[in-house]
Amino acid sequence: MAGPGGTWAFVGAVVLVLAVLLTPRAASDPSFFLQILVYGLANGAIYALIALGYTMVYGIIELINFAHGDVFTLGAFLSLPLIGAFGLTEGQAPSLGLYA
Repeated sequence: MAGPGGTWAFVGAVVLVLAVLLTPRAASDPSFFLQILVYGLANGAIYALIALGYTMVYGIIELINFAHGDVFTLGAFLSLPLIGAFGLTEGQAPSLGLYA
């Protein structure tokens, strides 16, 4: 097991490799890089909310309740048919999801 310095060195090396790999693509097509950045931030925010939910449940009852996964799966499976049924476009669906 590596110490704290070794862990940060590994993270720094991974970030450096990713920066070297992504810099040419970002320079040639900035809109693609921005799109990937926004998607990454959105996914990170979702993961953070899920982790926060698990932390709050565990902190209150000191028992991990995996029912959250059922709720997230239900939302994922229902979103696509509902978007099609209401005829929403790609721009309208996320906006409506924020108000839900």
